[in-house]
Amino acid sequence: TLSSGVQRYVEEVTKKIRTTTAHWFARQEIILVYTLLQVHLHIQNPVENSLVHQAALFLSRSIHADDRYMLSDLFDQVIFNKQFFRPEVTDLAEQLQSLQLSPSLHLEEDHQISARRAKLLNEALDSLQTICRCYQRELGLEGLSPVSPPPTLSASYHGTDPALPSDWHFLPIVHLNNIDGKREDALCVAVSCLQWSLVLECLRPRFVASLSVASRFCRLACVLLAGSDLFRDAQEWLGETLQALLVHNNLINFDDPIPGLNSFYDFYRQILEQFVGVSYGDPVFGQFVLIPLQQCHNIKLRKLVWCELGAVLRFLSTPESQVGVPLENFLEPCETDPDLLFIYLKALGQGRVRETFCPVLYRMAVHHVATFISLHPDHPSAKRLTQMVQALGNQELKSLLINYCIIR
Repeated sequence: TLSSGVQRYVEEVTKKIRTTTAHWFARQEIILVYTLLQVHLHIQNPVENSLVHQAALFLSRSIHADDRYMLSDLFDQVIFNKQFFRPEVTDLAEQLQSLQLSPSLHLEEDHQISARRAKLLNEALDSLQTICRCYQRELGLEGLSPVSPPPTLSASYHGTDPALPSDWHFLPIVHLNNIDGKREDALCVAVSCLQWSLVLECLRPRFVASLSVASRFCRLACVLLAGSDLFRDAQEWLGETLQALLVHNNLINFDDPIPGLNSFYDFYRQILEQFVGVSYGDPVFGQFVLIPLQQCHNIKLRKLVWCELGAVLRFLSTPESQVGVPLENFLEPCETDPDLLFIYLKALGQGRVRETFCPVLYRMAVHHVATFISLHPDHPSAKRLTQMVQALGNQELKSLLINYCIIR
């Protein structure tokens, strides 16, 4: 067993941020922690497995480029070794049932999701050897051996930079996106990456927390852009990983800088154009389209869908039960932008959004138009909206908008 002092040391090391290790003098400490992990492999104390695995994940982001050979052993012996997940495997169902899987779901639905997630997590953990080989191949870690350190501190250009980026677990699907998924093994790569992402989201949340939720959302969305069919073939894993991510929906901020993206707005436009072109109303793809349309996010994203890419409305058939976040997030606070409110009413009047084929945005449009009129009856825009409602030929829609706040 590792001594209590060593355990405390390893715990402290795993709390350090990545920027403290990208220099020459950190190399010795990185090697020390790596050696301690090797010692643990011979001790085999299950009590320390979780801590050791966290330390290995920390090292995966800290090992220097000149020492990347250590990553191959680390991946094979610790990070993708199922024995380090034994406690989690033993009581997986109980752990998942104790989590708030989605704030929008009832207890019975929560239990159904926890059972499905437990099944998928166990399947992913049973596939760790395959996943490991995939990552070693994709990250160029096969066949590496130790190299002698350079004779001077400056002999190895960028040698003290981290060997892997902090989001290395998403790199395979980012690579697939860059080549439009044009690989024979694209599905195997995508599934392995999504399986590992699901494991990390559910069982190693501390590791993924260093990457913002918005960044993780965008990395997952790369699957949607990697060819025309990949997202559909990997739908089960993509949908479940997104669902696990949306537990942290309240932390998503698309206005914050996202590493690797110059503009989320432009990235979202790509997603929308791909959705119109290849989705055929796929509900999981629809989830990715809907999440940025919550009221807490930038109004530019809503205007992009409603004004510039209106074709999205015809295909966005994801039902309310599959959105993954509370419907209230699309309804509150009430929209106050006159241009958007007029567009909502125009789309309703023309039948471009209907409850039958666009349920979430239909509810969204009806709610905001009716609520704005009710809350601000003397506002010039509200008066004009009222006139437009009175002029509607669809009597059922007119009645709904006029009586909405009473009915609700």
